Amino acid sequence: MSELNRTQAPATRAIKEWQISHTEPQTLGHGNRLYYFPKPGLGVVKLDFFWPVGSAHQSHSYQARTALTLSLSGSTEHTAEQIQEKFEYLGASTSSETQLFGSSLSLKCSSAAFIPALEWLVQHYQDAVFPEQELANYKQMEIAGLQRKMHTPRYWSNRKCLEHMYHYGSPMAKFASVEDIAAVDAADLLRYHQHHLSLSNAVVFVCGEVSNRDMQLLETLFSDRIAFREAPVLPAFAEEPVKSADLHVKHRVEHTSQVSLMMGRRIPAVSPREMHKLSLVNMLMGGFFGSRLMQEIREERGLTYGIGSYVSQSTDGNNWFISGEMNSAKAEETVEAVAELMNSMRHNPPQGEELEKAKRYYAGQFRTGFDGPFAMPRKIQNLMMRGFDYSYFDCALETLWNTDSREISQWADNYLHPETFTVVLAGDTQPTFDQENS
Repeated sequence: MSELNRTQAPATRAIKEWQISHTEPQTLGHGNRLYYFPKPGLGVVKLDFFWPVGSAHQSHSYQARTALTLSLSGSTEHTAEQIQEKFEYLGASTSSETQLFGSSLSLKCSSAAFIPALEWLVQHYQDAVFPEQELANYKQMEIAGLQRKMHTPRYWSNRKCLEHMYHYGSPMAKFASVEDIAAVDAADLLRYHQHHLSLSNAVVFVCGEVSNRDMQLLETLFSDRIAFREAPVLPAFAEEPVKSADLHVKHRVEHTSQVSLMMGRRIPAVSPREMHKLSLVNMLMGGFFGSRLMQEIREERGLTYGIGSYVSQSTDGNNWFISGEMNSAKAEETVEAVAELMNSMRHNPPQGEELEKAKRYYAGQFRTGFDGPFAMPRKIQNLMMRGFDYSYFDCALETLWNTDSREISQWADNYLHPETFTVVLAGDTQPTFDQENS
């Protein structure tokens, strides 16, 4: 047996090919789309109701998330406690999530309890009444949570950055206040629930071990109980560019010796293939531990506790953010160091082993993202929110391995100019004119 060399990291495999099956939806009842992913022998099933509507479409803060979170908190026949007790008796659990452009309600249970648990969910979701006491309890918890967050530098760096990147009134720049939470009204939640989050216009995902008989009962349930209707027309977003001379903001947060840095800029919507190129450039900049931000600013220079970058969806395309936490004495030096690295990505782009390592990591992350029995529904939901199709998966590895140093430099030259980023330092710092007069 050969001796293990512990002075070298194990070699990583370069994943060059990966086939993704194109699961097409069936039609349930009178028109709901169903994506079915059978997993024989699993013994568990997970069902998602998904709506392509989220916080971007709400008329006021907390409306979308509250309407979904409290959708099983009481019905015309049962209290929240009774509803939850029945789920527990069946060994089932529910969860919900509200994003910018999508909302989902999930049911997870054993295969044997699937139909009874689903019938129980459908009955009480459709008959939701949003009891005042449950809403009051929810408000109390949300207000306490918001008040805690408002004492942290991280909350204010993120908030101030988005408020300076987007016009007032944009969904991207709306941050709830205690008064917003207190003003949430049960009647308004019910209207939002019935108009935007009706089961009659949800896309249905079923994943796990489900018998043929249960699938027939699922079809019957939708045919008899849920009358399909087209989803309501959602508002279109036309975000105007922000013309602000002040791209550097400081916001003081009391009782802390730390600073949270947030740098951000807007990026237009891109194609599926371009999204992979952008994601690779982001990974090289600050998307994993081997990135330039982590290696040079955190590891070599010790300026931050942690720093990274990420790309997120916005109402008019994408946002590119760089964020980190540091001691207040090192805040300004960190900003300068980030600017240096942005310029280095343009003039001295990654190549050789640095580029190869990031590509291997990206390929590995892409591949493992499909692991687990319940991965595909979330993947398709993300495609829906992006407006992408299966081509996003199909072109991923080919695009990744064919992206060279020259293209990375070009992407960086398009979007990584330091002067185009809003820079916010929140925490133990002297406020700018912006805060003093807010």
